[in-house]
Amino acid sequence: MFNNLNISEKIKKYKSDLLLLGVLLIIFIFLSSIFLFHQYSILIDSFGQNVYIPMEILKGKILYKDILVPYGPFSYQLNAFLMLIFGQTLNTVIFAGSVNSLMILLLIYLISRNITDKRLSFTVTFLIMTICVFHYWITNYIFPYSSAMTYSLTAFLASVFCSINYLKKSNPIYIRYAFVFIGISILIKLDFIFFLPVLLAIATFFKPVSKKYLAITAIFSSIIPLLSWFILFMQGITFLNIYEVYVNTHKFTHTEHFRQFYTNNAGMFFNSKFLSEYLTIFKTVFVNLLITTIIIYLHFLILQKIIRLYKFKLLNFMLILFTLPLYFIFLNSYYSCMYSNKIFAWMPISATIILITVLAFNFIKIKLFEVFKRNISFKDIINRLKLINLKQRIFILVCIASIISSMRCYFYINLMIFGTFVLPLVLLVNIVFWVDYLPVFLAKYIKYFDKEIWKKACIISLILLGIVLSITYMFKAKLNTYPLKTSKGTYYVREYEGKTFQQTISYIQKHANINDTLLVIPRGLSLNFFTGLSSNNKYYDFIPPTIEVYGEDKIIQDFKNNKPRFILITNENTGDWGSSYVCKNYALNICKFIDKNYQYKKTIGNDFQIKVFEVKKL
Repeated sequence: MFNNLNISEKIKKYKSDLLLLGVLLIIFIFLSSIFLFHQYSILIDSFGQNVYIPMEILKGKILYKDILVPYGPFSYQLNAFLMLIFGQTLNTVIFAGSVNSLMILLLIYLISRNITDKRLSFTVTFLIMTICVFHYWITNYIFPYSSAMTYSLTAFLASVFCSINYLKKSNPIYIRYAFVFIGISILIKLDFIFFLPVLLAIATFFKPVSKKYLAITAIFSSIIPLLSWFILFMQGITFLNIYEVYVNTHKFTHTEHFRQFYTNNAGMFFNSKFLSEYLTIFKTVFVNLLITTIIIYLHFLILQKIIRLYKFKLLNFMLILFTLPLYFIFLNSYYSCMYSNKIFAWMPISATIILITVLAFNFIKIKLFEVFKRNISFKDIINRLKLINLKQRIFILVCIASIISSMRCYFYINLMIFGTFVLPLVLLVNIVFWVDYLPVFLAKYIKYFDKEIWKKACIISLILLGIVLSITYMFKAKLNTYPLKTSKGTYYVREYEGKTFQQTISYIQKHANINDTLLVIPRGLSLNFFTGLSSNNKYYDFIPPTIEVYGEDKIIQDFKNNKPRFILITNENTGDWGSSYVCKNYALNICKFIDKNYQYKKTIGNDFQIKVFEVKKL
């Protein structure tokens, strides 16, 4: 977006962009004051992935050797470094999450500005902030289920932005940065790995750089990944450790419980049973947005004609002031059918349809289909593709990136299960097509169609959607009113959970020594973080697919060799993974081992319960 202007000229040229970014920052600060430390849950992965594992690294434990983790090493190493510098508290990781969220929002705005104007870029960024960054569940960006997901997303978006700049400016430094950032993204998590072939295609065919430059770029992009792994090998991991993690991850992703979870909740696999639900959701959202947009469009159209007739500024101001509340009448309809974590379930598929449509339109425009009738070289086809205008090429690139980013939830975006992390680019593509591309088509067939008023109506309709969802999320987050006070920070949770956790933390701190181990079944590494006690770093997650992968006999044998002093069993419902309650529906042999070798101490809590067991003394 920026060129070789001096600082003052840049500020003057992009004054309106900077102003809009300032408004977004103010909104971010406001929402932070409401949501921070209230984004639930206390039991699921957030504490384990974000703070417990970095805490163990600072104790000298080694990733993949002493601690089994599912993702690449960089996010854990980064959080451990931050906790080393700023302290092992919630504040450290939440501050890091806030800074990272601002980077994501800035990148979304900058990417948007390359395919649409500043008003729509502001709208899309606002929606990502309200829907994703400040979601009330663990799929928020501030304190997510895993920092790996949000850090990887940031690096991926930076790679997309740099590749766009390379297409625009032809400066090879941008393609080098694009490779560096995608290398970091892959190091953290493999979700965006398929963008690497896209970059290779750009650098090799569509805007080629020399082989020497590409080789040097490969070296540059390998520095951070190699350094990250080099540290681990210096600490003592072996290729056998990495192979073991690979084998276990492969087994995990091929369990029936895994397939069931990702089919029914996350849309990684297609399920024809949900097809009617997808279509119903699409119809509901489409009709509701369309009706609201048309009403606002007609309102603006009438308002514009009145303003042209009566050129009194006071009258114009009064008309806007008194008609503005009419927009909020439609909030009720939004509440009735828009509050759902599945309202964007269909967007990856629609993004694919948009990509195919735009490609077909441009192929016809450059007469590419005629080329296939003749016997010509691959190079000639590439040269013909280069005839597509720059803005269209950038939009096509963003479409491809959006589909790649949504592969984890391609068939079904659920904002409660990873959906917020795949939404940014697919939402951008759908909105830009709806607001910018569709009006061009409509204007050909509707004589008095006003594209500018349509855009204003769409923007207002979308901002209303963001406001409604944000208000709904606020009420959800504010249900977490109980202050769970610990030496690592205060976290707000539901009262029935908070009281149980507070009493459990007090009990463990009273009876445990610093070197004791504490295991929570089926999961609950937050208790390890708050008490400072290590878990069994190989077997610390007892959801059904984990039990299926490792097998109860292997886990029991490890318990015999490394008996945790305390074992806590919660009544968490893990039904989403195929079996509801540990010791009732699964892990029965493990529970028998605990009954035989551990002494029952007490049950803490009522609705949410934790049973405390301590190893029997010989």
